[in-house]
Amino acid sequence: MERWWPIKTARLLLREIQRPDEDDVHEYASDPCVSRFDSCGPNTREKTHEVITRCASWRVMEKLGMRREAHFVKDAFRKGEWRDSYLYAILADEWLAGKT
Repeated sequence: MERWWPIKTARLLLREIQRPDEDDVHEYASDPCVSRFDSCGPNTREKTHEVITRCASWRVMEKLGMRREAHFVKDAFRKGEWRDSYLYAILADEWLAGKT
């Protein structure tokens, strides 16, 4: 997948999350009002650190050559409501070919 970021304008910079962003991310991710409609949260400090260091998103999976193979509608009940999930996969020979 081709990189489309960062996006820079006179008033905005969109880029990947980086470790120095951890305090700022934790400030909003630990707020119950902010995480109300998110599938997880409010975060503990440890959970925010894990998210920042792993940052296991759909974009990362697609950059690694994985593809979305399934969309499960309302299959997970979290925070009192049903949420959708996606399944990503890659074949072993595709993975090995991408590593050479």
